[in-house]
Amino acid sequence: MNLNIIADDGSVHSHVIEKSLLQCESLKGNVGYIGARSKESNALNIFKAFFSDAKLILIDESNKVLLEHLQSLGIPEFNKASSHQRTIFDSQSYAF
Repeated sequence: MNLNIIADDGSVHSHVIEKSLLQCESLKGNVGYIGARSKESNALNIFKAFFSDAKLILIDESNKVLLEHLQSLGIPEFNKASSHQRTIFDSQSYAF
């Protein structure tokens, strides 16, 4: 599958979406958040999390209260941790 991002200026950024290209074994079981900095980056991280059996929390990073709360729970930014960090979601049911 291809993901084509069409920018406001008409330029197109294409990404090949394949499990073998996006799967990251070190992310398996990890929980992380991504902010809404870039829709393109968010979309790629969503695919990467799905193929890696990781879980994401998508937030608007401008909401500082929510961001601080996630950090206080030990939830890292997605892709920042190289190994599984235990979080509240290890003992609670959580769906992608």
